Amino acid sequence: MIIVSEKARFTAVSIDLNHFKSVNDSLGQDAGDKVLIGITERWKTLSADESAAVQNYLTRINGDEFLLIICGYDTEKELRDTIDRFADALSEPLTVEDCDLYISASFGYAEYPTDADSADSLISHADAAMNEIKKANSSDHILRYSSDILRNEHILEIENKIRAALENDTVYFNLQPQYNMEHKLRGFEALARMKDSDGSFISPGEFIPIVEKVGLIDKVDSMVFRKAADCFSRIIKKSGLDLTLSINASVRHLLKKRLH
Repeated sequence: MIIVSEKARFTAVSIDLNHFKSVNDSLGQDAGDKVLIGITERWKTLSADESAAVQNYLTRINGDEFLLIICGYDTEKELRDTIDRFADALSEPLTVEDCDLYISASFGYAEYPTDADSADSLISHADAAMNEIKKANSSDHILRYSSDILRNEHILEIENKIRAALENDTVYFNLQPQYNMEHKLRGFEALARMKDSDGSFISPGEFIPIVEKVGLIDKVDSMVFRKAADCFSRIIKKSGLDLTLSINASVRHLLKKRLH
C-alpha cells in the first residue's frame, strides 16, 4: 500500500513482463518460477545499491507484475535513467532448463503529485501507461502517463461497445418531429442512438465521432436507415398522412455506389 503523507514527489512504475505466459506454456510453471526468481534477484541488486542517490523500492504485485517506487531524484533524466537501469538489467539472458531466455518488460510510470493526486490514481495511471506501451509493441518499453492515454482507452472502450451493438443489432433511433413554416408536422428526422450494456444512455456527441474515426459510420447508418424506414412505413400506413422521413448520411456512405 502507498501512503501519501506529504507533497514530496515520487514516481510509481508499473512493470509487466512481456510474453511471460509463453515461458510457462513452453517450459512449464517451474521454469517460469525460476525466471521470476532470476529477474527479481537482478532488480533487488539494483534496489539495494546504497551508493545511488535516487532511492527505489520494488515489490511483486502478482504473477509477472511488479511495482517500483522511485524517489529522491531531481530531474526527469535521473528518473528515466533509473527506470532504464531496471530495463537494462534484463538485457542478459537467463539460463533456465539449459535454455537461454531473453526476457523484456513494459514499464509505465506516473509521478505524484504531477500526474496524480492520490495513491489509487497514481497506480491506475502507471498501469494505464504500462498497458499503452505494451500494446504499442514498440522497441521502447518505457512510457510516462499522459491524459491522452486515458482518452485513447476510453475511445477503445466506446468502440468495443459500438461493435457489440452492431453485432447484436441494438443500435436504435429516435424520431425527431419536423415542422413547416405554418408549424404543421411535415415529417421526422431519424437520429442514431445507443445504450450501454447496463441500459445507460451513451451520448451521440460521444459515439458518433468515434464511429466516424474507426470507419463504422456506414454500418451504423445502415442499421438506423433500416429500422427507421420500417417504423416510418407503419406510421404512414396507419395514419395515412403525407410525411417525410429525413436521414443523416455520412460522406463515407454517400461515396458508396448506393445507399443501403
